[in-house]
Amino acid sequence: MAEDEMRRLICFEGGPIQHKERGLCLDVEDINSGGDVTFTRCEEGKGSQQWTFDNYYQLH
Repeated sequence: MAEDEMRRLICFEGGPIQHKERGLCLDVEDINSGGDVTFTRCEEGKGSQQWTFDNYYQLH
């Protein structure tokens, strides 16, 4: 992902990563079989849209 694209993300600790302009959430299709990570329509509480990280960095 390009640096300018990374600046358009909002990261919520222990929750969804949402694209600011498009309003879509980072989602994984099937984590058990190496599924693709894509942006899809946000769905509250959807497990495949919940993310946690070991290290946090503030994106500007």
